[in-house]
Amino acid sequence: MYGLDYQETFALVAKLNTIRVLLSLATNNDWQLQQLDVKNPFLNYDLEEEVYMKLPPGFDVARKDGKMEDLKEKLAREFEIKDLGSMRYFLGMEVARNQKEFQNSSLVDKETYQPLVGRLIYLSHTRPDIVFSVSAVSQFMHTPYEEHTEAMYRILKYLKGTVGKGLYFAKNEAKTVEAYTDADWAGSVNNRRSTSGYCTFVWGNLVTWRSKKQNVVARSNMEAEFRAVARVTLVKTAVGRVKSYITSANEDLLR
Repeated sequence: MYGLDYQETFALVAKLNTIRVLLSLATNNDWQLQQLDVKNPFLNYDLEEEVYMKLPPGFDVARKDGKMEDLKEKLAREFEIKDLGSMRYFLGMEVARNQKEFQNSSLVDKETYQPLVGRLIYLSHTRPDIVFSVSAVSQFMHTPYEEHTEAMYRILKYLKGTVGKGLYFAKNEAKTVEAYTDADWAGSVNNRRSTSGYCTFVWGNLVTWRSKKQNVVARSNMEAEFRAVARVTLVKTAVGRVKSYITSANEDLLR
């Protein structure tokens, strides 16, 4: 922003949705596509800030901050307190905390689980057929269990048997932007949230898609559907603006 944020550093990265819109338009208009790369653009700017490329001296990863103990000590100086341990009863409510969601399973190493799911997420940018499955396994990045690992390996087996599949952009007669959406109702067995899914087409080619759990619990099937429609409407509007900008810019260049 002009006059502000001059000390902020960031890298401009094109969204993959925009890239797919461009590919669809280029296919339909027989545009020539060329790719250029600026080598290490971040090295072309002088940084005044101190940048750490490794952990600073004296930094202990295993050290615990002990904030709760500090809080207890500070409260004890001002008030007379009694440590009751973990909360069990509060204002007539019994609090039972379940630390393990899957009782018949065990935790797995998230350091192995997270990178594999991350690669699947990146691969889903060109494989819409795995979006729902990848969305499901990515919900347990911090506490993965054996069931989640098995589901992830099933996705990998499916990909191994469908090597070569991907997106296909073709020329089409219809020069329109179309959007489709759907949603289940209370489909999640963990928190009963609904899952929305949508896809959009620009001039007959698939350019955006997503499967995502809704942020709140829908009280009816109609509410879940309306939330999905509201989301895809925003996406379609954004895609339409990108399409209009690219086509108008190309027309200006040809004049």
